[in-house]
Amino acid sequence: MIRLTFLFCLLATVGEAQFTQVFEIPSNYSMFDIKVFEMNDNGDMIIITEPYNGGSSINAMAYNSTDYGQSWDSTLFLNQTIMRDNACVTEGGNLYFSTLINVYSTTNPPYQRKVLHSSMDNGLTWTEKTIDSIQGFNKERSLSFINDSTGMFFYQQGMYFTNDYGQNWQHVDTIYPNSLGFLDNRFVYHAGLNLYTYDAISGDRHSQPFERFCDGFVYQVEFHNDILYSVLRASNGHVLGPPYNGNFASLNMDVLPLGAQNAIHFPQRYAFIDLSITNSCIHIVLDGRYVRSCDGGETFYDVDAFNGNMNENVRFMEFVNDTLGYLVSQNLITYDWHLWETTNGGGVNGAQVLTNTLTANLVEENQNLSFELYPNPSKNTVNIVSHELIRELVVFSMDGKIISSQKVNSKTTTLDISSFPKGNYVVKVATENAIGHSKIVKI
Repeated sequence: MIRLTFLFCLLATVGEAQFTQVFEIPSNYSMFDIKVFEMNDNGDMIIITEPYNGGSSINAMAYNSTDYGQSWDSTLFLNQTIMRDNACVTEGGNLYFSTLINVYSTTNPPYQRKVLHSSMDNGLTWTEKTIDSIQGFNKERSLSFINDSTGMFFYQQGMYFTNDYGQNWQHVDTIYPNSLGFLDNRFVYHAGLNLYTYDAISGDRHSQPFERFCDGFVYQVEFHNDILYSVLRASNGHVLGPPYNGNFASLNMDVLPLGAQNAIHFPQRYAFIDLSITNSCIHIVLDGRYVRSCDGGETFYDVDAFNGNMNENVRFMEFVNDTLGYLVSQNLITYDWHLWETTNGGGVNGAQVLTNTLTANLVEENQNLSFELYPNPSKNTVNIVSHELIRELVVFSMDGKIISSQKVNSKTTTLDISSFPKGNYVVKVATENAIGHSKIVKI
């Protein structure tokens, strides 16, 4: 097992604002919170606030837009509470979010209804469907839809699945995970030290070990180009030493299938709030600021999104591609909420490079597959010899991008790395029965 550490220094630059305001929800100096901001690539958006206009009752207000936030409609939902991120907008424009409704009785113990609200007509009409009811007061954790009709919901009682637009829900797993995402037709979620996948078509569930770099729990996952991005709230900073002496945020990046793993640790002062992955960039919200990396996580820029205005605290973020993205922030003076748009990816002007640690954790050799690599380091070619028939050879960069891939039908092969830039790479060797990984160095 190899661990590589790189430290980056602070560097300040001066530039202009990268985001422009497109929508405001005035607070009238009353305290309310935005619980949800979701959108799809076609400009359909949903924002949900709670409570609305103050008051002792908890009400949810859903705002929805079909034109990238230029115009909005709203619907009030009385006596309901929503947890953060319990909503989604499908690529077809369907709107879904879940709430809790407390039910009290003079003869029976109180219980909660877990309710799905859905709209198939851009928020003009809404339908309500109970997912489950349980005695006591438990909070749901996450809701996600793979497509317009197929979704997954979880809370303390486990996982619930629907494939009919949320009209009927099936209890499919008792696991209470920390996160929920999807890859192709599979839902993916973490629980303990395992990574689980649930196939929406076959109903099959699989698990595999998930090695975290630090103690803590996963609370958000994203997928892009066969890389699993996992956001952790970590707690063993004393093991890593300064500046990670207490709780801190960590971003794990795993090449799927798991074999090569990177982790980026952010110091104790940072709270990792949101994550979005596009073709070339990693976009995150740290401590109310928009931060971006477009080199696989080696350098993160703290973008001056609001031209020096420190009163805007970023709470949510969505990026459609490398250049088009949106932030939701709250003004710390007026408590007004704002939606901001960028069309240049946020830029790097007015940014500073954050100090962070990039740790690469590579399995040198899979115990189930024995193979040799030589010479290593190398300038031109690397010979690969296996005791089993090699079927596939894949080379990854250290940020998980596929550099080359080739089919093989031999126990020996030669890898040409003459055109690779100098640096470290991960080689995946796959046979019929096993997969192995090893690091190579191009000099």
